[in-house]
Amino acid sequence: MESSSPTNMQPGPRSAEWGGLSRHLLSRVDELQEVLSKERQNYITLQQLTYRLQEANIQAKDEIRCLRSEKQALEDQMNRQTVAYEKSLLAKTEEAEEMRRQVSPAQSIL
Repeated sequence: MESSSPTNMQPGPRSAEWGGLSRHLLSRVDELQEVLSKERQNYITLQQLTYRLQEANIQAKDEIRCLRSEKQALEDQMNRQTVAYEKSLLAKTEEAEEMRRQVSPAQSIL
């Protein structure tokens, strides 16, 4: 009695089909492994890029915070200087008005 197990297969047209199918499957497995390898590398590359972009984003946000702080300090300084100049201008205007009042009576005497 003959068994139909693969070890008892006689060479012939069926074994040639199995051999071709086996080579085809092995070829497909190799292709899929290559695709998987490329996808893994793409994933690693994307992870690295994401990390670098996150770091750049953090640095940009820090720089923005610093620039906003500097801007606020400059605005505060400008406001203080404006107030000081306005006070100085008011004092000089009052001084000029006082001088005009003193000159007017002196001119009327002449």
